[in-house]
Amino acid sequence: MGKRDFERILDQKQKKSESIDWEKKKNEWIESVSTLYKFVDECLDPYLQAGKVQIRREKKSLTEEYIGTYSIEKLIIGIGENTIVLEPIGTLIVGAFGRVDSRSNLGTATLVLVPETSTGPRIEVSVSTTKEERQRLEEARKKAEVERKAEQKVWKVATEPPNISYLELTEDRFFDIMVELLGDGATF
Repeated sequence: MGKRDFERILDQKQKKSESIDWEKKKNEWIESVSTLYKFVDECLDPYLQAGKVQIRREKKSLTEEYIGTYSIEKLIIGIGENTIVLEPIGTLIVGAFGRVDSRSNLGTATLVLVPETSTGPRIEVSVSTTKEERQRLEEARKKAEVERKAEQKVWKVATEPPNISYLELTEDRFFDIMVELLGDGATF
């Protein structure tokens, strides 16, 4: 059983990896980060125009399995002597299609790219005793995965563990993050 099963798993993993268009996945991820930054620009535009906030972008190099090394931007927000950095962590993460950390010297807020209806990470466990049950569960899992991937992806705020939930990223919630990272005690 051991070696044969190991080889079967290797074959399955290789087929799955070959069926994914990694270049497309990378480009969609970079575009999603760009969309997030446009949202931030729009939220902060009145303060940029008034000279109360500065925004700059810096290139960052990320390396992810299957995708390789690529360039992406991080967003740096200057507010007086304070700095908040929105830094992409990656697209190949557990429980989301991507993650960007918003951080200052006072803490970090996690933004995740998830299906619009997601309210938090999901962990599913199934036990099957027969070949038919395993096939049925695998088909159901594949169908759910296709539906999840087809759903529109949006940026949400992930709350702190252990009870992580995803909150809609609205303009007000964005400013709550800014206030928390600037040290005025707000929580979201």
